[in-house]
Amino acid sequence: MEVKLYSRPNKDGKNILYVDYTDKKGKRLRRSLNLLETKANIAYVYRHIIPEIEQKIKFGVEFREYKMSEFTSAVLDYTKKHKKLNTYTVYEKGVRQFFKHFGDVNIDSLTLRDMENYIQRLEKEGLSGATTNLYLVPIKLAFKEAMRHDVILRSPLALARRPKTVHKIKKVFNLMQMHNILNNAEGDLKTFLYFAFYTGARPGEISALRWGDLDQKSISINRTEIQQRKSENLPKSGKVRKIALLKPLKEYIDTLKKDDEKIFSYMYKVYGKQFRKLLCRLGYEDRTLHAIRHTFASLLLKAKEEPTLVQYFLGHSSLDMLNKVYAHYIEDEKDTDRIGIFLAQS
Repeated sequence: MEVKLYSRPNKDGKNILYVDYTDKKGKRLRRSLNLLETKANIAYVYRHIIPEIEQKIKFGVEFREYKMSEFTSAVLDYTKKHKKLNTYTVYEKGVRQFFKHFGDVNIDSLTLRDMENYIQRLEKEGLSGATTNLYLVPIKLAFKEAMRHDVILRSPLALARRPKTVHKIKKVFNLMQMHNILNNAEGDLKTFLYFAFYTGARPGEISALRWGDLDQKSISINRTEIQQRKSENLPKSGKVRKIALLKPLKEYIDTLKKDDEKIFSYMYKVYGKQFRKLLCRLGYEDRTLHAIRHTFASLLLKAKEEPTLVQYFLGHSSLDMLNKVYAHYIEDEKDTDRIGIFLAQS
């Protein structure tokens, strides 16, 4: 069952490569490869495309058009059933971005060059290396699914040059700035910022808090807000955690009315806009709400607190084991009192 390679001129007079072969049922098939007849493309066909066709013939794979959507849909269906909603939302964005660029192409028509051109386009559109790599994950999984069904032999993403993830220096506030911000904030924004500066929780975790999540000594982080879907999900780590209620935050909370079940009326994006306006009014450099989370961590580390204690507050998923080991440590009232006193300093 030999696979023959030949060329035919297109309407512009340029020679396009074709393959000619017979499947196991004896059906003769001719297929355009949409590649110009060049030495490089001929070498690519012999090295990659013809072996894939021979593999399909060998295993009796049906010769039909396998669209990319067939495999991205399988990836998204699995993700929706078995992964967190946050993960599904990111994967869905990545798939949409891919189809915006390629459309629903045959999965076996994509090459290494196609994928590297796509990566370069994402970078030109201003996406960071980290975001670009995240958007590539569901596409990589789609290729893997196609390989599992013997539709392709290898992923064109496997050898593609990926962008490097650059970790920027986090810009944080000092204690004086922190207290100045809290003193000048008003209403719901002031409450949001008190929770942010004295817990180090993620903005979405804060906006999803209920009064029932608080007791006299602790705050339970049970959920996070999903901006795109206007809904809630488990925290980013996928696990509920309990953190100490620091004294300055408790004293502020005691001054508030607790009429509603939810502490905050709006999604954190609203408070983010108000926060940036406040920074502008105070003459501070523009930053997002996430800078407060970095501030919490940096201030405690500068105060020589144990890194494991700080990470426990932040809820990093890599500390599943340490959460159990150090639970007694962070519940120690002397430790939480010391942290509260330090953060109350101006």
